[in-house]
Amino acid sequence: MGVVQSVRTLLAELRSVYDRYNRLKARIDADPGIPVSNPTRSFWMHPLVTLPAPTDELPQHADVVIIGSGITAASIARTLLAESPDLTVVVLDARDACGGATGRNGGHMKPYLYEEYGIIKKKFGTEIAQKTIRFRQMHLPETIKVAEEEGVLESCGAREVESLDVHYHADVFEEYKQRFLEWRQDSPKESARFEIYEAEEARSKFHLADHCQGAIVGPAGAIHPYRLITAIWKRLTAEHPDNFFLFTHTPVNAVQAASKFNGLYTVQTPRGVIVTPHVVHATNAHTSHLLPRMRGKIIPTRATCTAQRPGQSSSPSTLDGGRSWLLYHKRGYDYLTQLPDSRELVLGGGFMRGEDDEGLGDIGLADDSAYDPMVVAYLGGALPAWFGERNWGAEAADSDDGSSGDDGWNAGRLKAAWCGILSISADGHPWVGRVPEKIAQRPSPTPTAKWSTRTAAPGEWISAGYSGDGMAAALLSGRAVAYMILDREDEFKVKDWLPEPLLITPKRWAKAKVEDRLSEAWAHRGQGNAKN
Repeated sequence: MGVVQSVRTLLAELRSVYDRYNRLKARIDADPGIPVSNPTRSFWMHPLVTLPAPTDELPQHADVVIIGSGITAASIARTLLAESPDLTVVVLDARDACGGATGRNGGHMKPYLYEEYGIIKKKFGTEIAQKTIRFRQMHLPETIKVAEEEGVLESCGAREVESLDVHYHADVFEEYKQRFLEWRQDSPKESARFEIYEAEEARSKFHLADHCQGAIVGPAGAIHPYRLITAIWKRLTAEHPDNFFLFTHTPVNAVQAASKFNGLYTVQTPRGVIVTPHVVHATNAHTSHLLPRMRGKIIPTRATCTAQRPGQSSSPSTLDGGRSWLLYHKRGYDYLTQLPDSRELVLGGGFMRGEDDEGLGDIGLADDSAYDPMVVAYLGGALPAWFGERNWGAEAADSDDGSSGDDGWNAGRLKAAWCGILSISADGHPWVGRVPEKIAQRPSPTPTAKWSTRTAAPGEWISAGYSGDGMAAALLSGRAVAYMILDREDEFKVKDWLPEPLLITPKRWAKAKVEDRLSEAWAHRGQGNAKN
């Protein structure tokens, strides 16, 4: 009887795994739809920025239509109008401006560097691996430069911080040290400002818990992303009142290439139809709603963030707004940053801590109207464990920042919790460039179609699929797309700085398998765990 019962138990477990896989596959293959209209309240988006409303009627024609209004869309529009101020550019978003992933993330500019260097090197060789890492490192100084040019450097808090990759398991720490040493050997200049701290030194210097095994420390960035992007939209609206239009709460229902409009695209919305030679897909996790063949290539995933008040004994030298953290455990890591003008902490993560499908329920989910309560419960109690209960101290004062509930935030340690939808790329790289006709499944406008001679031949374009690393990929990916639309990528030497693995091609599309990405993420302990 004991053997029979054991076999039955095993079969039940196998059936459970099979059912869980089928549910996951169904979510990955499903249409993500447009962003839901009732998302959780993002801490970053309070107070909500009011942008000047354009006319209720859409322009009948635009040189470029950009779908989405986050950092990718802002980078594209900003670049287009800087280089060709007379272009008519229309931005469409189903929500408020910057209401998607950019306005809901963790405020990190912490790119994957040594963590993925060896993986990329094995696939593409040393030269492309180094180019990819340099591209990621470029985003911090470029973001700070943009914030300066927009006049919001101080208000958006774009800054360099000291970033700590803290490890709490010795075997994981040893693995990541080896990855770092490989990168350092190949890229001594790029890795020069990074250091390894062993357990005792890391605990003492950074006031970490006794079970900390060590840390790898180097420069990274932090930012209030919503303030930067809405500042860009405000300026473009003011400076280009006759040829730049941002329509919020205007979802795109369909994109069609209709011959009766001289072969140009028609972009269909509840407000009406726009005819355009160029359509840009800047919707990240929702890309495959309008590009169905990208299902399984860009996978929506729900991620959760919290805003918390530090314990009363936490060291001011540790939590002073000048640091950020990745806190590694065996299921991945949590990510922590801090606003520069307050002691509030922003903690996200909790990967595989959810209630559904043993933590896999967030993968393939495109609905951010509610967070998983188990993930928030975990995040709400994690910080004293990471820093050590003695270092953390008593609970923070309920109303030390005036947030007693009157403004909708919670009192006590957990001030706010929210979620957003990020993306997982099937091969780990963003998808950037002109969308091939085979993938778009729409005929490209013919060469005889009438379009602005100031731009490249008509087409659909994409910059999406950042795998939770958008703050260290979207700005320059979007800029590259803008140069391509302007047919000036040679002038701006895009090939010199945009890594080849990011370009969208039929060959890459055919090879990218989400099963490989999820297996790789699992094998490398959380490489798919988004931190931005």
